[in-house]
Amino acid sequence: MRTGVGRAERAPFAFYDGELQMRFESDALGHLSIETEVTAAALVGPMLRFGMSADQSYLPVWSNSLNVILSAIDRHNRVEQQGA
Repeated sequence: MRTGVGRAERAPFAFYDGELQMRFESDALGHLSIETEVTAAALVGPMLRFGMSADQSYLPVWSNSLNVILSAIDRHNRVEQQGA
């Protein structure tokens, strides 16, 4: 999405197993939105769906929060791999 500054862009993101899917969108005015869907197992079980919208002033906060979340997921996966 960095290359699309000043124009509308869409960028999907998903883990390979489909349990976490996100769609990032921006418009030419700098408005950002994230739509997220989390399932207990791909296509079955409980599901959580939510979205957020804001202007570009929230981007640093979102970016830092996403980095924290992705780091936690990475640590969790490493712990699981060591225990297997």
